[in-house]
Amino acid sequence: MIWYVSQKDPQIKKRARNMFISTVVFSSIWSVAQYVANTRWIEVKTNTTFIQAPPVVEFLAFTWDIIFEISLCYMAFLVIPVMLNLIKNPQELSSSITASFKQEIEEGYN
Repeated sequence: MIWYVSQKDPQIKKRARNMFISTVVFSSIWSVAQYVANTRWIEVKTNTTFIQAPPVVEFLAFTWDIIFEISLCYMAFLVIPVMLNLIKNPQELSSSITASFKQEIEEGYN
C-alpha cells in the first residue's frame, strides 16, 4: 500500500491496480470453483474434532486468502522490478505487443 501511494508514475499505478484486480478476479473464480466442487473448505476445531466452518467464517477466510495471501503476494512480482528500475517505460501491453508484432512481420517479409 505504501509503495502504491508513493508512486508518481500514473502508468505504474495503473499497471499495479490492473494486476491486483486481475489476480483478485482469477483467484476468486478459482476459489469458488474449488468450493463448488467440494475440494476446498475451512475447518474449525470443536472440543474433540474438526468440522466445516460456518458460511460466514468460510467467506471471511476465503476473502482473506484471495486478497492478502494471493493477490498482494503476487504484487511483489511487479513491485520488485519497479523498485530495481527494471521497468523503465511502462506502456499499454496491447500497444507494445502490437508494435513488436508488426516489427517482426515487417522484418520477416524483407
